[in-house]
Amino acid sequence: MDYSFNMKINKKSLDKLFVAGTVFALLFTASCASDKNTGNRELPAGQDVVGDTSNLPGDAAGDTGNVNTGPAICRYEWNEEIKKKTDLSDIESGYSEAQWFEGALATLERLYPYGKWVLEQVGKADTDQWFDDKSSFKGMFLSLSTGVHEDIHFLTANKTGQTGDTKYVFPVGVDKFVSATDITTPPRLSIGKYVDPAVSSKNNMYKLYFTNDEESGMADQDMFSTLDELNAYTTDELLGYIQSQYSSDIASNCGYGLYSFMYFTELSLKAFRKDHKADYEAFLKHRDELETILTLWSRASFVYNIIKDQNTANSCGFYKQEKAELVKLIFSTDVLGEIDRIRDAYCQ
Repeated sequence: MDYSFNMKINKKSLDKLFVAGTVFALLFTASCASDKNTGNRELPAGQDVVGDTSNLPGDAAGDTGNVNTGPAICRYEWNEEIKKKTDLSDIESGYSEAQWFEGALATLERLYPYGKWVLEQVGKADTDQWFDDKSSFKGMFLSLSTGVHEDIHFLTANKTGQTGDTKYVFPVGVDKFVSATDITTPPRLSIGKYVDPAVSSKNNMYKLYFTNDEESGMADQDMFSTLDELNAYTTDELLGYIQSQYSSDIASNCGYGLYSFMYFTELSLKAFRKDHKADYEAFLKHRDELETILTLWSRASFVYNIIKDQNTANSCGFYKQEKAELVKLIFSTDVLGEIDRIRDAYCQ
């Protein structure tokens, strides 16, 4: 299989990803921040402890069983730690710009320990660029989800590079990774003819990541780079949800990034299956790739189920209607079946 337009994760493509992604993140945050969420939302009951991780990928010792008895990802199930609201006043009162990174780590330790771990893996020097305002606790706080999002990209690229570009490596928890052999897959732009017109006409993420209209070069990247974005948005949407318990300035759990990349992941699989049938059938025999897709989808579904009902009144402004349209598309039989095909190949 030879797609000359395929692009692997490398320094050049990552630079494009960081620059374009940051531009979108800043625009998106600005557009949402003025539409403050004034609700006093509570975290779901029973979410104060680490979830049941006994059935994470790989724990089945090679025996995947079936949809009912196999690993949790065969049922799109996932659990991870979510902290209940706690006091941050001591961190805020002791905050200093010179110690912004330490303040960020201390805050994440109480809000979302996985986020703390991500920042620790990348380090202060490479995280610095994602924190626009370090002069106050509030400025640091408002940059946390962007910082974690971009550091996930950095960590993914770094771990991938350590394997000699033979595998894509995705973090999914503290010291937990899933990987995929570097199989050539169609580029992002291949989903174009399958995208619903309501999305292609106004979804800013589609225009930025899946077309060459923005001159970002990201439309030439492959399906695994789409999974990288899904993983990053899954994490920052969950962190944004947690942060919204503390500040009405957070454009909380809009879901726009998560929902967009859930839909784009489905369409990436659809384009692969319909336009490259023989290669797709061969792909279904690669268990690492199937496990990775199911794991990242299960995480995304976990976060979706947490945030889906939380922001109907106030959050996201003009993105609200687009989000509703995306949800209908994600769970339509036509595209959700693409994920089911992956599950059936892995779990049966």
